[in-house]
Amino acid sequence: WWEFQVFADEAGELVADAFGEGLTLDIHGHGHDIDRVEIGYLLSRDDLALGDDALSGTAYVNKSSIRALASRPGNDLAALIRGPMALGTLMEARAAPAVPSLNQPNPGQDDYLTGGYNTVRHGSRNGGTIDAIQLEHHFPGLRDEASNWERFAQALAEILRDYFQAHYDVSLAPAGGGD
Repeated sequence: WWEFQVFADEAGELVADAFGEGLTLDIHGHGHDIDRVEIGYLLSRDDLALGDDALSGTAYVNKSSIRALASRPGNDLAALIRGPMALGTLMEARAAPAVPSLNQPNPGQDDYLTGGYNTVRHGSRNGGTIDAIQLEHHFPGLRDEASNWERFAQALAEILRDYFQAHYDVSLAPAGGGD
């Protein structure tokens, strides 16, 4: 555990030095009843139930694991987490239902994982320019068999390509320049 944390700290420092900003993804599986990807930004169900104006207020920006990204001029926290180019919205378009997203802006009273220790430690909530997002994946259709892992991995790569281009102005391309 300690070795992982030190490695993640050092990787974040290298990315910040080289690029000025970045994103850590903490990827897990969940066993909740609803088959959807739960995207954690350190915001609770109650936080996500707020209207866009309230959610985009300074208190929630500072509470989120993407504080650095949401604090940039022209960015809006609500749009970043449930707008057209939000990670959850991109996920729903290519791979699986997701919350929060444009179609599912909050989990209501259903179980929802907000993000944990790694999202706090390696995200920008407490400072720095490396954001963090926790992805909690359901089992059926994503983690249940190798063909689904492969399909989802390809979709996630495409989703992240679009996300990085939209929010970090970084073009992610595979070696050799293909799609």
